[in-house]
This record gives sequence, C-alpha cells and structure tokens, in this order.
Amino acid sequence: MAFDLAKEIKDRKMFFGAKEALKQMKKGNVEVIYISADCHSADLIGKEDVRQLDITSMEMKEICKKPFGVSVIALMKEPGRKIKKEEIEEAAEAEESVEKGAKKKRRSKKAKEEEKE
Repeated sequence: MAFDLAKEIKDRKMFFGAKEALKQMKKGNVEVIYISADCHSADLIGKEDVRQLDITSMEMKEICKKPFGVSVIALMKEPGRKIKKEEIEEAAEAEESVEKGAKKKRRSKKAKEEEKE
C-alpha cells in the first residue's frame, strides 16, 4: 500500500520549511517531518523522525493546497486533539446561517398568509 500524504496531514497542525521544522524539532513539538524527493536540506536528511518522500515539492504543494512549493512539512505532536478556534468559528457561522434561513422562511410564510387575507 502506497503512502498517502494527504490522509496523513488531514486535520493536522503543521509547519512548512526546513528552518521552522528544525526550530520546532528542537522544542520537542514535532512528531514527524516529511521532505520532498527534491529537497536537499543537509540539516534534515538522516535525522530521526524525518521521512524522505518520493514526490516533488510541486506535488507536495498540490497535496497541501498551498500557492508555493512545499519541500518540508513538520507535523506537530498531538497529545489529544483539541478543537481549533477556526472550527468553533465555522460551527458558529453555520449555526447562524441556519438560523437566518429559518427566520427568512418564517417571514416569507407570514407574508404569504397576510397576502391571502
């Protein structure tokens, strides 16, 4: 079975770039670092928890849906997945949207009833 980077990084906090990966690694925040086949960062190659992939930085860019080439991805350790602030905001926006839709329906129903009278 081939390695699926998209599945591995889904819903994970990550950092991009060799410098940031090394910085986070020194802090002990990194679970694993993935580097592209065309990455030649001597600081990373051969280190524990570093996996060199057989895809290019342009392919990694597409997988990560970034507007720039991605040679290095550092995945953060997950002691226990916490709900991200963005997820809370998205849920609140979705709830608000549903409420607005329901109010609009009630108003249009009321307007139709008034027209009949």
